[in-house]
Amino acid sequence: YLDGQKRFTSDIAHELCTPLARMQLSLGVLEQQAKPSPDTINDLRDEVQQMSSMVDELLDFSRAQMSPDKVELETIDLAIIAEEVVEREGATTATIDIKPGTKARANPHLLRRAVGNVVRNAMRHAQGKGILIHAISSADHVELMIDDSGPGIPEEHLPHIFEPFYRVDSARTREDGGIGLGLAIVGTCMEGCRGSASCENLPKQLGGGLRVLLSLPHP
Repeated sequence: YLDGQKRFTSDIAHELCTPLARMQLSLGVLEQQAKPSPDTINDLRDEVQQMSSMVDELLDFSRAQMSPDKVELETIDLAIIAEEVVEREGATTATIDIKPGTKARANPHLLRRAVGNVVRNAMRHAQGKGILIHAISSADHVELMIDDSGPGIPEEHLPHIFEPFYRVDSARTREDGGIGLGLAIVGTCMEGCRGSASCENLPKQLGGGLRVLLSLPHP
């Protein structure tokens, strides 16, 4: 536990130091200019936005880690949740194929956050291609599935993508954004809903891509 906390603190320090250093450099440039250039101001604004996104992501992760016994569950219509998330995220390439009345037990706030993070991840990697949101129901659980049309993930990374700060691509570019907590938040939200999250690559002969499975208790 202590090793995990130390690693967590180290990762946070590393992630926040990078944009801080860039901001300090930009401020130094501003101090030397009688009339700051628009490019310098825009660069500084981008760094502030990046840090703000990091803090928001950390707060989301912290909130999602609340004790499951303090999370209230209710019966939720999955089609309605999917529609709300798709509209909120502007996922214009997403198709929802969930039978009306397909329900599960979950906390609506945590489930929306989990589905939203998965959809954003799918949009980023599908690069404008289709996203499919569908569900299957069994006697004891319901699986909500989000399929993208991206390149998928190397098999050796699949068991780890819901771990905090884990990134398949170690090259951290400003365009990628985030600090590797998006899918960790998904996993933690699902635990709060008494469910689980997993993923698998789709067969290449069917077009490939990644499928994220959110398993929830049956009503």
